[in-house]
Amino acid sequence: MSPVLVLDGGSPSPGSRPALSAGDATNLRALMREVVATGHLSDLTPDTAVGKTGTAEYGTENPPRTHSWVIAGHEDLAAAVFVEDGDLGSITGTPIMLKVLEAAQTAQQ
Repeated sequence: MSPVLVLDGGSPSPGSRPALSAGDATNLRALMREVVATGHLSDLTPDTAVGKTGTAEYGTENPPRTHSWVIAGHEDLAAAVFVEDGDLGSITGTPIMLKVLEAAQTAQQ
């Protein structure tokens, strides 16, 4: 899949990118599940949670500054956490994501 640049709060035009195939969606879900099951998001539960962490380095400092992020999902819930000037996504974002998911779970009860 190629990224699509969206400017000024717009959205991609219909048909501007192909839909993710069922096979690719299954593979992506399995990879994101592994990040939770055996990777940097192992603190997330339940057994069906999926997620991904990331870090974007920027600037000319040595070491460079970083923005970090975490995306996670479970059933019909998805959330994203972005931390400006954070540490690694798993270090900075995961504790915040846990609070977000716990609050969402409490709100659903």
